[in-house]
Amino acid sequence: MNPESLGINEWQQISKLLLSLWLTVIFVIIFAANMLLAHNIIPSLLESKHIPLSWGKTRKPMYAVAIISFGVALYFFSGVIRNASFLKSFWPDYWI
Repeated sequence: MNPESLGINEWQQISKLLLSLWLTVIFVIIFAANMLLAHNIIPSLLESKHIPLSWGKTRKPMYAVAIISFGVALYFFSGVIRNASFLKSFWPDYWI
């Protein structure tokens, strides 16, 4: 394997790959935070009466945001998989 400098096309592909990867991570964090709040924290605080009962109405929108963000994360993860195929052109040992 002879080291060669990467051209503009390879750097653009790397940029797309990293952008998709970071957006996947961001939307997974949004999904996890909304699920944690809506499914664990809010019901617990409602039961112990630390927050008003009106907060129970916020659970359904939080579930919706969680489902949507999970779908968006899957979309960006598919972009990671699509964009990762170019790595073989300059890096033949993919799993190192």
